[in-house]
Amino acid sequence: MYEVKLRLPWPPSVDHYWRNVGNRMLLSANARKYKLSVSTIVQGARERGEVGSPMEGRLSAVLSYSAPSRRGWDIDCYFKAPLDAMEGAGVYENDRQIRGIQAIELPYGDSCVYVRLWELD
Repeated sequence: MYEVKLRLPWPPSVDHYWRNVGNRMLLSANARKYKLSVSTIVQGARERGEVGSPMEGRLSAVLSYSAPSRRGWDIDCYFKAPLDAMEGAGVYENDRQIRGIQAIELPYGDSCVYVRLWELD
């Protein structure tokens, strides 16, 4: 079974992911910066042999969140950025492949998301 484990930076909230520019909806500067950061992390993992070619088939994911502070946050607002960024970095072909997802809140302070993905097929 092919499995990927990554430590990603704390993502922007879905509330800050998109921006209206005129009559268009575009990724915010924070979202673009986050995607670039994740691409760099994935490239490094790929060079170390920790990430291979894009995962195929149905996937399951666990995202374990260590918030930057004790300030309240809604766990459901922090799915989109890491999932889209991993797709963009070529971890998998499309985030529609994810058929099961679990979110875990860790003690605060690390300001990161630990991701574990594996193929179900």
